Amino acid sequence: MSTKPQRWTANRSVTQTLTKPSPASQTIVSTMGPLQWVDSMVGVQNPRWKSQIRGGLDASTEYRATKRIVSATSGPGYWNLSDPKNNLDGNIQVSGSWATPEWGSPGSDQGNASNIAISNLAKSVQSAYSTFQGLVAAAEAGKTGNMIVDRLGSLQGVIRTFNSKARLIKKARDLRTAKGRKKALKDLNGLYLEFTYGWTPLASDIQSLIAEMNKLETKTVGVSGVGKYETSTTSMSSGSVGFQAARYKSSKVSRKSYSVRYKGSLILSVAGKPVPKFGSELPAFVPTLYELLPWSFVVDYFSNVGSAVTAMSYSGVRFQYLFYNTKNSAIIEETYTAIPGSQVTAAYGGWSYTTTVEETKRFTTPPILPTPGLYLKPPSTKQWVNIASLVYSLL
Repeated sequence: MSTKPQRWTANRSVTQTLTKPSPASQTIVSTMGPLQWVDSMVGVQNPRWKSQIRGGLDASTEYRATKRIVSATSGPGYWNLSDPKNNLDGNIQVSGSWATPEWGSPGSDQGNASNIAISNLAKSVQSAYSTFQGLVAAAEAGKTGNMIVDRLGSLQGVIRTFNSKARLIKKARDLRTAKGRKKALKDLNGLYLEFTYGWTPLASDIQSLIAEMNKLETKTVGVSGVGKYETSTTSMSSGSVGFQAARYKSSKVSRKSYSVRYKGSLILSVAGKPVPKFGSELPAFVPTLYELLPWSFVVDYFSNVGSAVTAMSYSGVRFQYLFYNTKNSAIIEETYTAIPGSQVTAAYGGWSYTTTVEETKRFTTPPILPTPGLYLKPPSTKQWVNIASLVYSLL
């Protein structure tokens, strides 16, 4: 175990200068802090990690670390004092750190980060076992074959299709009517759907096939899954610095970030035998049926149902090794801004700080695929566009 004591401290100087009712000056110097903490690391070094990785073995060791970081600006602030009724005139100036920074608490719950990581690990395992998505290709062999023949086998036909749509759009007389415009829009929407759900997945499958062909001699394959999740809250407050007239407002953003990463090595085998080069295996059967359900991909836009089905289907898979890292972070960002108040006609400047608390852990886990919990997620912008285009095509 190694430890490193750390300390943070800063000064704050506030000066009030008056020209009325009589010249006077007063300075208040304060010490902000101190903040004291100990960064620590507990772990065991592995001198043979390079040779173990080359041999496809687990080279990880258990590791725990806690680290704190604090940074603050040297914030100047200025308040102009003016109150003719009470014959008051002058200013207040502040330099240094306006307050003592606060630490956040990372907590121990990874929240959805763990579920996302396990879901991505399940996808990685499925990809390792399912070369060229065997069952999906078999179930849609007719469509796939026709697409390859009709599209890739006849480039001229593709060009003619796009040219005909372009000529349709160019015909001004067709676009003058509502019916013509609607038909042109339908044609463009059809082309978009064909590209999104036909050409793009097909190109991806071909790329996957080439990659798998290059790995046919590999007996083991690395798999991984990463998940990140973050929460954020914002609070507002106000106060004064040194003198009551030196008012400020503050905005504090507290963020908690959770990161989970699984990594391991998998031996490609079915009942102790190597996976067929271009075949399919029983664990992929249930995920394939789910993928063939109408609109199942839309469900996956909003949740991890598909990943959970995949994880449960491959629950019997055993890894050569499997470990996971967790990193929990608590970040506080607070900004102070000088504001006018009683007897203050103008205020300028501000100050800010950021604190980070990181807790990192690495463990070796049982060599089986965990099952993720279900969670909901918002679709991406592109997914919303896809949904809108599909709905429009049904109208």
